[in-house]
Amino acid sequence: MPRLGLGSVDLSVLGGTGQDVVTTIDDFFFESFSAGQMHPILTTSRTNLVLYSEDFTNGFINTGTTDTLSTTESSPTGSGFSTLLVGDSSGSTTKRIRNQVTPTASKAHTFSIFVKSNSRTNIQIINSGDAQGFANFDVVNGTVGTKGSKTTASIISEGNGWFRCIVTTNTSTTNGAFMIYLIDNNTSSFGASGSGTSGVFIWGAQLEQDGFVSNYIPTSGSAVTVSTTLNDTSNVWDFDGTDIMIAEDPEDEGFWEEGGNIITGFTNGSTHAFSTLTTSGTEITSAIVSSAFAGAVSNALTLSVGDVVTVVFNYTKTSGNDLRVVFSSSANGAGTQISNAVNISSSGLQSHDFTITATGTAYLQIGTGNSGHSINFAATGISANLYEITPLDI
Repeated sequence: MPRLGLGSVDLSVLGGTGQDVVTTIDDFFFESFSAGQMHPILTTSRTNLVLYSEDFTNGFINTGTTDTLSTTESSPTGSGFSTLLVGDSSGSTTKRIRNQVTPTASKAHTFSIFVKSNSRTNIQIINSGDAQGFANFDVVNGTVGTKGSKTTASIISEGNGWFRCIVTTNTSTTNGAFMIYLIDNNTSSFGASGSGTSGVFIWGAQLEQDGFVSNYIPTSGSAVTVSTTLNDTSNVWDFDGTDIMIAEDPEDEGFWEEGGNIITGFTNGSTHAFSTLTTSGTEITSAIVSSAFAGAVSNALTLSVGDVVTVVFNYTKTSGNDLRVVFSSSANGAGTQISNAVNISSSGLQSHDFTITATGTAYLQIGTGNSGHSINFAATGISANLYEITPLDI
């Protein structure tokens, strides 16, 4: 299949805090929303829905916490100061700060914030519109802890002890809001002990109605939308005013190659297994479990950060909860995901793209998404195809 002009992707943010931000992209079809990832989506603009991204005294509500502008801890960019969020000394109670923007129902939203420890190790970001819309973060070691089955999460080191904590959830109600909790460990929920002095520094809150995080967009009093500019250096697209045309004689830069099905078979999870699992090659003819985390795992694969793998299969649901499909670094049959997860509720032909977030050994996991879930299903004709760009030697 012809490549149709994937030039080098140059994603940069121009301008500092308080200035307009322009995202520049050298391709009509692909955007890079985070390091090492490209997504086949054309987004002409990006919006931060948080009204005050750096002022937590506006647009946020404290419960059991106080927020104070620091005079010593600079922001991650070094421009201005961060805010110190501290839990009060009322014992093991709710200690949170809540953003007042209401997400749109039944839409994917991504919330991100920059966090640095100040004698407290763990936080939780939660979308109150869904009980499974949460993730815990260790902001000392830079790891994601317990998270909901409807949530993808990641943490990015920004240097000098700062991390950007990112969660993506699908809001199921208009009553939800994104909140930041102080918690006692990386598996706990809600209530936390408090001393009146320990907490975290926070800066740069961002809420986007999308399934990916983008570069930080500062706001002060209203949502801010930034434009996307297409720069053609690939010699394939001609830009004529507002028209985008294929060049008359484009330079052939390469082509997409399908690497073929990388799945050869499935086995039961080593720790979280199905009660009954019958397989034959790439077919799961029967898988049954009651009230348990469980999953079948593929043969071991070698994948890299940024790889996009397309998984296709025919799904037949007999009974139970949603089927969860994800790539994992573990063969235990559940958890340790290194890609976005897909939850499937009904029978039919399935085709889903998964973006890999860690380099190394990987397994395709097909199973349940919660320790209390039950399922009875079959998945046949399972294939996973890794598409790669093969450049031409010019």
